[in-house]
Amino acid sequence: SLSAHAPDMFTALYSAIERPLTMPHVTRYPAKMGQVVVYWRNLDRQAAARGSRRIVNQLEESGKAISVFPGGGRAPAALPDQPEAVHDQPDVLGGLRVVRVDSDVDAMELVNELHRDPQAKGAFVAPPRTLCARAGAASNAAARSLRDGWRAAINLPNRAFTKPVKVAIIDSGVDTAHPALGHAQFLDLLEPSKRPKRPDRSGHGTHVAGLIAARAVHGWHVPGIAADVADLTVFRALEPYDPVAYYRALRQALLTAQVLNLSLTGPHDPAEAQIMATARGDCVVVAAAGNEFQSDNTKKYPAGLPDVVAVAAVNDAGDWANFSCTGRHITVAAPGVDV
Repeated sequence: SLSAHAPDMFTALYSAIERPLTMPHVTRYPAKMGQVVVYWRNLDRQAAARGSRRIVNQLEESGKAISVFPGGGRAPAALPDQPEAVHDQPDVLGGLRVVRVDSDVDAMELVNELHRDPQAKGAFVAPPRTLCARAGAASNAAARSLRDGWRAAINLPNRAFTKPVKVAIIDSGVDTAHPALGHAQFLDLLEPSKRPKRPDRSGHGTHVAGLIAARAVHGWHVPGIAADVADLTVFRALEPYDPVAYYRALRQALLTAQVLNLSLTGPHDPAEAQIMATARGDCVVVAAAGNEFQSDNTKKYPAGLPDVVAVAAVNDAGDWANFSCTGRHITVAAPGVDV
């Protein structure tokens, strides 16, 4: 239940840590990356020995199959500052594999081949994850006015927290040179081996990080809603979206953070659901419900997964924002227009 995961200090975070923004924006799945086929390696040797299809052997011997968690998918026995963390889990993630292919046709052919191979389980084409809308830039004064207006409207308490809360964001990155976000930790899972010249190409992750944890320093007068408490880490796994980077970021964030913000949506992803179920621990996951009401009001994920705080948007009158997706899975509605 939410109450089991949420001490009193999280009250403010629930109401404002995640909100879809004003205009819908879609990050297209990059054609140059092709498609990604995901499957689980059947670790049951007796079951895998039956049948004559051996596409899994071919993929692994050729190096085309990538292990998402090469060191195994089990949670560590203990985590810093989290003695209650989940441990001794079955290694259900250790067999997770991905294969990059050039086209939709190649992807479906490979999925069909994997379905016929007893060494593989649950093959599917990885669905994309797209970021929610961007907001237009606002002046410092205008942004401060909007923040104060929203704070008054939702009766958000003005108080300083004394105990840090580990907050993680999986997004497009963060502008590490921004004076108000110099305290944020940045982990690039898209290009982990090099330091990117632009750690946030779109600005989306920086915007979300600022809403949560920007500090009023160096002339910046608009602190984030949890600036006094958020010990922030931003994972870059989108723009362009890469399933391997996302799965790895998701597991690491769930194992190390107390609150995880996901300002992204997409169709159901079995691997995402399995990682959530396996590595969740006591992390409170907050996800956008989606901004596509006018064109596609189906349930979006990960907001549609069990025990995820799904957040829709309201306007300054407290009414439903007509771009915000709806559904019985929505947990809370929060400011989403002109934030």
